[in-house]
Amino acid sequence: MDILQRIKEEQISPCKLFGTGINNIEKKIKCLIDIVMDDNPRDLGYDFFDIKGTVLLHGIPGIGKTTAMNNCMSYALDKYGSDCYEILTTETIECELGKATKNLSDALNEFESKENAILFIDEIDRLCINRKADELSELKRMLMELMRFFDRQKASSKRVILCCTNIVEQIDDALKRRFTIFEEVGKPEKKEMIEFANLCMEKASMKGKVIGIMQNLATFDDIKKVFRDALLANANVRDAFELEE
Repeated sequence: MDILQRIKEEQISPCKLFGTGINNIEKKIKCLIDIVMDDNPRDLGYDFFDIKGTVLLHGIPGIGKTTAMNNCMSYALDKYGSDCYEILTTETIECELGKATKNLSDALNEFESKENAILFIDEIDRLCINRKADELSELKRMLMELMRFFDRQKASSKRVILCCTNIVEQIDDALKRRFTIFEEVGKPEKKEMIEFANLCMEKASMKGKVIGIMQNLATFDDIKKVFRDALLANANVRDAFELEE
């Protein structure tokens, strides 16, 4: 199976992000895309400052990392006509032992043959375990392959690599230093959770306005689950939210 897959245009559509922090990070990534994809780049010493199209977002699940990456791919597609690809991490590591590194290398080399392209690697921690960890040498060889790949990237390459992880501590420090943008996406604030809950109320065609959160909900995915349960099991959202009629 080809582990480098083209992402279809219909799979890429922008979604609203909630939270000042994640919105600012998205703006920074879009600025980096403009630098890398610009047909007439200014000589601002990008290579000297190690500015290249490499991004890693980390944080707990359900806080908008993947949504931000999707929005940035949509931005690159609309503004520059960029082709978007993804590496299937699970398929990479589950192939026959000894072939994982070769398959990863082939996929990265294939991507490098393209211009004006975006590569998305979700759960990159599966491919780049810390070299100090007591794990299979196959995983360590994949880490070295990834580091060589990132070393070859330049601001003028017209390629952007977008990566996400939920367990950043598993990623080797040497690889972390190879990302131009390396940002933690923090937990949303209470007011952002309430704003998102009200959007869910609207999408679910429910009456009332959320003015408070009753349960210990930590992420946007937690809020979505409340509404899924309400729609599928006829549960009451009042158990989770304070509503104003």
